[in-house]
Amino acid sequence: MGRRPRQEPVEESDVEPWDAVRTVLLWAARERGRSHAGDVLCIDRLLGMPTDVEGAWAVIAGASIDELTSDLVVPLDELIDELFSALNEAQATAFQRRCLAAHPPTLEDLRGDLGGVTRERVRQIQAKAEQTIDSLMQRRRFRLLRWRAMELRRSLGSSWPADGATEVLSLAVRDVAPSGGPKTISMLLYLAGPYEERGGWWTLRDRDEPSEELLMRRADEHGLIEAADGQEWARSHGLTDEFRDRWLERTGSFRVLDRKIAVWKGSVVDKCVAVLAARGAPMSTETLVDAVGEGHSLRASKTRLFDDRRVVRTAPNEWGLRQWGLEEYSGIAAEIGERIDAAGGRAPMSALVTDLCAQFGVKESSIRVYATAPMFVIEGGMVRRRRADEPFASAGSLGDCGGVFRSGPATFSVVVAVDCDVLRGSGRAIPAALAQALGVGPGDRRSFRGAGYEVVASWPMTAAMPALGSTRGAATCAGAASGDRLRLDFSLETLTVMAERIPSGLDGRSPREVVRLYTSLDQEGDVREHIARAIGSSASALRQRLLARGDLELAAQLPSEAVDQSLAKALDELASALGGQ
Repeated sequence: MGRRPRQEPVEESDVEPWDAVRTVLLWAARERGRSHAGDVLCIDRLLGMPTDVEGAWAVIAGASIDELTSDLVVPLDELIDELFSALNEAQATAFQRRCLAAHPPTLEDLRGDLGGVTRERVRQIQAKAEQTIDSLMQRRRFRLLRWRAMELRRSLGSSWPADGATEVLSLAVRDVAPSGGPKTISMLLYLAGPYEERGGWWTLRDRDEPSEELLMRRADEHGLIEAADGQEWARSHGLTDEFRDRWLERTGSFRVLDRKIAVWKGSVVDKCVAVLAARGAPMSTETLVDAVGEGHSLRASKTRLFDDRRVVRTAPNEWGLRQWGLEEYSGIAAEIGERIDAAGGRAPMSALVTDLCAQFGVKESSIRVYATAPMFVIEGGMVRRRRADEPFASAGSLGDCGGVFRSGPATFSVVVAVDCDVLRGSGRAIPAALAQALGVGPGDRRSFRGAGYEVVASWPMTAAMPALGSTRGAATCAGAASGDRLRLDFSLETLTVMAERIPSGLDGRSPREVVRLYTSLDQEGDVREHIARAIGSSASALRQRLLARGDLELAAQLPSEAVDQSLAKALDELASALGGQ
């Protein structure tokens, strides 16, 4: 087991100032790719310089580092040859076989190559060779080799995949002739480590591999580790950012999900819980199983999800985490349908309420709401299934929907409050009139594409009201935070949506800017007229209409009502007539 040579030379204390400057320039050129002295040396020119000093500085700044340090450069392969020339034949053999090989032979195996000496003698020969190399590497002459080894160690870390560091190793021997590349790499790996190959990975010989168990201790109750926490852990264990994910994959115990690290052990439900926690939004059974990616049966996975208290069904085929506090899809509609069928096609509402409250402990109001879903018809206190040829008539108009503003024949805007539900991906109920304006009726689902996100309007036959879902991506893209509002501009022609943040504080903004933020309308003239047209109201009744819709903030920002134009014209005519008398 070779010990790592010292990295700090012992001869640098007597360096002259100009030699010290050239040392810095040489390192900057060789290991950082700098070309001119001005790229390395910095002077605050804001203090001003005399003309002659400024001219002198220009000469220094433009000086080529290669020209200033050419006499200090010694090829790396030549330095390596010098190191080996300091060893006798036995030492060179022991060092080559025991220190530079990927799989070093044992002391016993090496005895024959060294004339049959004892194992202890082999160990002594190896130790002497390493001491000689260590001593030479501390000399100023070998600093280029020492610097390159330090750069390699910084790039590789404590562990790295044998098939994943080609670019790093090629960079390490960028100024070495191809014939000397393998020998140079072997020596650099020794000086940087030394490393040894273990199962397709190279790891420092004097260090154990990173512990999976220690990383797992950082996971939360869902088996997730935050990206920053995982990155800090990896760096503390010598894993570079470049090779961290490869190491996680290699263990088979972790998976990266949406930039978080998930402990990838346990049952399919354990893994589904991790996927849900990472995504932060409900997912279908199919999507969850696909995300797990281990070929699990959809039916078996769904059964196990039903039995696990950590998850909750949020839709007929969607699941979320119970701790999110989402409304649970309890299957009440399905239970109502079964009782209607058992009763011969019609069931009293009172009996449905009594039976379902007793059996499932649900609220009476929930049962009555589910009975108003599109799949049912209520007639005289009796509930039946809706026939396929029987239309569903929903009440209400788009103009009565708070936060909805029509900007064109096929475009309109919807304003939603940004709260914890929006930020974690929960859907929210919307008026039937808005769903129909979006082209969504009972049993329909429609997606609108945004810039890297998607907003979905849906109306399950089992739901009393339609819903707008997947708004989390839109809020994130717009930079909206809790307390803000989010304006979604829908186009029915292109099935697209654009999102804009409405900040929580609007003080100091002009009425026109407030109107644009809430409605997307940005036109000259009386803003009240524009808003009135967008909600199908008259300008004179606009404030009362906005208040009735619940658009309190927008109503408060309206300018004072203007005098009706027809009345103003009549007053002008009256004034003119009176003036003529």
